[in-house]
Amino acid sequence: MIPRDLANNPDVVVLRNGDGLLEPETVSKYANLKRLEVRKAGALPDKDRIFVMGDIHGCIDEFNQLLEKIAFNPEKDLIILAGDLVAKGPDSIGVIRRAKEIGAWCVRGNHDDKVIRFKTYELENGMPASEDTDGDGFLPEGEEIAKPLKLNNYHLALANALSLEDYEYLSSCPGIYHFPTWENSVVVHAGLDPNIDDLALQDPFYTMTMRVIDDDGEPTRKKRAGTAWYTLWNRAQLERTDAPMHVYYGHTAASGLTIQQFTYGLDTGCVYGRNLTVIEMKTKQTFSVPCNTYVDKEEKDDE
Repeated sequence: MIPRDLANNPDVVVLRNGDGLLEPETVSKYANLKRLEVRKAGALPDKDRIFVMGDIHGCIDEFNQLLEKIAFNPEKDLIILAGDLVAKGPDSIGVIRRAKEIGAWCVRGNHDDKVIRFKTYELENGMPASEDTDGDGFLPEGEEIAKPLKLNNYHLALANALSLEDYEYLSSCPGIYHFPTWENSVVVHAGLDPNIDDLALQDPFYTMTMRVIDDDGEPTRKKRAGTAWYTLWNRAQLERTDAPMHVYYGHTAASGLTIQQFTYGLDTGCVYGRNLTVIEMKTKQTFSVPCNTYVDKEEKDDE
């Protein structure tokens, strides 16, 4: 959802799933997804500091502790959350409401996406029941969906707990934010395909889930199946004739804080008992707080 004061703003460009630019659609018809939101200079706030924070995953105490550590002031500062606000940790709803309270911007993570899809279905059709599925216990989301949702998925309970206001905030987070006048910066949850220059043509399934580029040059969410997308992205930026694109992302907790010339990996595994991290875009200074352990095993792939 675009704020009313920006709905007719020529400095805001929004592309949504289902617009026909990407075929076939790999995202659910219940995703209610803005694939890309571009904010030009006229749609950007004048803030002293601009932060990007890694995956919070419902860790509300650590979220508040990190805001306190950076002395966050919504009058002077902006914070952008790099996706996966919810799931795994103790208080996903609290994180959403705190983020909204401080005026945080956000992009959609793969866990956020699951919650939104369940909630959209509920709002349109009521609570899913066995007769609502495709016969195999899946939500009926469309034939081309890359990873359909099972009804026994734990994200369903999170979706049930969302208020309409919670849902509207979380679903307003685009898959990709692009800020051309902020050092040509992008915020995305998982990554970008370095073989696709046009952000409008980036596959939203992979911008929320990718980890590497395989040997055939295709993005994949599988670990250790190729070359890290950000390695190839940094290499590609050196060959550009226009301004390089700086990408801030989360999702890769196993890699920890990963700062390269044009990419900034900020998922430092808070929910696994490591750290929650934020970077200030202008100075590139990072700040972290230690986290309690809420999930023991990081290796389980529950994307």
